[in-house]
This record gives sequence, C-alpha cells and structure tokens, in this order.
Amino acid sequence: QMHDKAITIYLNDEWNYKDGGLFQYMDKDIKTIIPKYNRGVIQTGKVEHSTTITTTNAPIRKSIQIF
Repeated sequence: QMHDKAITIYLNDEWNYKDGGLFQYMDKDIKTIIPKYNRGVIQTGKVEHSTTITTTNAPIRKSIQIF
C-alpha cells in the first residue's frame, strides 16, 4: 500500500555506514541519509526511495515507522 506521508525514526545508539541500511531517495540525483540515533526522516509526496542492504554481520537496524 502506498502512503502519502511517512516518518522513520532511527533507534540504534551507533551505526556504521559501512554496515549498509542507508536511506536513499531521488532529488534530481540520488541523496543518501545515514541512520543516526534519534534522527527522523520525513517523506511526503510519494518520493522514490529505497534502503541499501545491510552486511551479514551488521547489527539489527532498529527504527520506528509512522504512516
């Protein structure tokens, strides 16, 4: 199901970008947001986005999703 708006709040105390799990979206070109504790990402207008895969030894990437 598509939603018009969404919020992601990252909960890991620490996250190494080399572990993957990065949020990416299109804004003329690809932009990347690294998960950081208590960082919120707000999506509106059905922006094309994805998340990079995590490495096999990455910790579980914890987040809250609000739609």
